[in-house]
Amino acid sequence: MHGGASLQKIVIPLIRYRNDRKKDDNMLVTKVDVKLTNNARKITNSLFSLDFFQTEKLVDKKGARTVKLYFTDEAGQKISNEQSILADRTSEKASERTFKVNFNLKNSTFALRKLR
Repeated sequence: MHGGASLQKIVIPLIRYRNDRKKDDNMLVTKVDVKLTNNARKITNSLFSLDFFQTEKLVDKKGARTVKLYFTDEAGQKISNEQSILADRTSEKASERTFKVNFNLKNSTFALRKLR
């Protein structure tokens, strides 16, 4: 057309994908969900706790989820301690699938935005 074949016209890219987890395709497992349950969206103290809820119990097709929790400022710097939740509860009772997580804000000057 306009001077011959170019590389992008004659080469077909090949992408190879390898799943290292070695899961059977028939056993697709999704992870349980974790939600914040606090109604109050205002932090008034440097020491505070938040409540989280594992929305589903762990069953054959629902796997455990690990959630890392911390607060950052607008620049992306951590301004609190880091906590982890391992959402692996198998109970039918919702009260047994709740997690109370304690946070400690760093002792510095910063402006907090309103949680949404």
